[in-house]
Amino acid sequence: MSRTASPPTPHPSLQNLLSGLQHASLPSDDIFLVGGGVRDLLLGRSLKDLDLACRDAQTVALGLSKALNACFVPLGRNHDPPSFRVVPRDADQTGTQPGSVFLDVTEIHGRNILEDLGRRDFTVNAMALPLGLLPNALASPMSEVPESTAWQRQLLDPHSGRLDAFQGLIRRTGPRSLVEDPLRILRGFRLRAQLGWTIEPATLDDMTRHAQALARISGERIRSELQLILECPGGGRLLAEMDRAGVLGVLFPELREMRGCGQNHFHHLDVFEHSLAAVGQCEALLAELSAVFGELEEPILAALHGWRLPWLKLAVLLHDIGKPGTKGRRSTKESTERITFYGHDALGATMAESIASRLRLSSAESKYVIGLIREHLHVGVLLRPEAKLKARLRWMRRLGPDLIPAILLCLADVRATLGPGSSLQEHQAQEARGVALIREYLEQTRTTFNVAPLINGHDLLAQGLSPGPLLGRTLRHLQEAQDAGEITTREEAVILAKRLLELEAMTDSHGL
Repeated sequence: MSRTASPPTPHPSLQNLLSGLQHASLPSDDIFLVGGGVRDLLLGRSLKDLDLACRDAQTVALGLSKALNACFVPLGRNHDPPSFRVVPRDADQTGTQPGSVFLDVTEIHGRNILEDLGRRDFTVNAMALPLGLLPNALASPMSEVPESTAWQRQLLDPHSGRLDAFQGLIRRTGPRSLVEDPLRILRGFRLRAQLGWTIEPATLDDMTRHAQALARISGERIRSELQLILECPGGGRLLAEMDRAGVLGVLFPELREMRGCGQNHFHHLDVFEHSLAAVGQCEALLAELSAVFGELEEPILAALHGWRLPWLKLAVLLHDIGKPGTKGRRSTKESTERITFYGHDALGATMAESIASRLRLSSAESKYVIGLIREHLHVGVLLRPEAKLKARLRWMRRLGPDLIPAILLCLADVRATLGPGSSLQEHQAQEARGVALIREYLEQTRTTFNVAPLINGHDLLAQGLSPGPLLGRTLRHLQEAQDAGEITTREEAVILAKRLLELEAMTDSHGL
């Protein structure tokens, strides 16, 4: 006997879209709900967006835009098949922001809807519901048994996607599915990350067989799927599965040199395995925010809003990418050799810049990932007990809100470091110092960093200093001194500025 439950109430914006759709006087027998919306209806999940397939998609989308008083957005001239987006006027028109609500209308690909479904990626996405049945589907209780409701019995399901959905299986629609669009390999892992389902063995074999074809997919499309994978709570842990399928090495060929690259006695894993473990530890920390960070959970989540969360995980994966290229050895006092990686942070940042460009990350996203990798050793120094207040304040100023994800990266790195030179007691102490540093940063943003500078650039220009790098350096030194309480009045700031300029002049004369 099956159990039933009431369908979840859609988001208010989507509810308005659905209501308008049902009153738009469309030829519902020739328009179908397809893709993830059908899958979500079957599983009793909240609908996030809608995909319709029909003939003359442009005319239908234009008609819907007028009927719903929404915006009409063509999805590119080269989109095959032609697709059009209908977006409420108060929503993000690209449909890419969190909480976006939109409706896509796509031309039926092939002779009919069944041929269209046969060209789709996975069986759970290859089902179609005549639009006229959507009200019944939304009103019907959800059941664990396929075909137990009237609308399910009328569902077009030529590839048994309904059964796979109830069994939690991700299965390719046909033998050509991954060949026709290799990006579907990543999409399969994305579904696994989002739904927690299992990739059917033959499909996984096919993904492995065709993984190399991902090299010809555009960076924008790779970035989109990778971001969706990594924003899931367990997405980072799928990186190991993606690696076994040959996917990770195609996306990031720079990782290959990390395999088998041994480390010093603080580490129990090579650089590659350590990096994967660090991503897993980062996700463990994120799952334990309340337990580890207490009242800091909310500001930490605010610092990881939007793309900052998935790209933190990417930075964790890449944080030691410069180690193979900087590996060296030096003799110790005990006449033994010690493995070193001097400069791996700087080299890693340079390599990350190339990766960010390949993935077509925005300038803000690139700066974020590169900065986390470049500064991860500096932030690690701040977690030492001997770190001075002035140094902490300097790095708080320099990194701003990015200090919080940088600390999370460092703590994940520490957790993944379990060699004979490591100690659990020291790990716990570093974690406690990380919590304290975040707390201190948040307090300093409310107090110290809210105080106006004692002296500004105009004041220095009035003193005869010319615009340029020296002006910037002097202002930075003055701000650091003010933050640390070394100067507290304008007069003290002017005196220190003159002293700094005199020292600079002396340095220049000695250099000559």
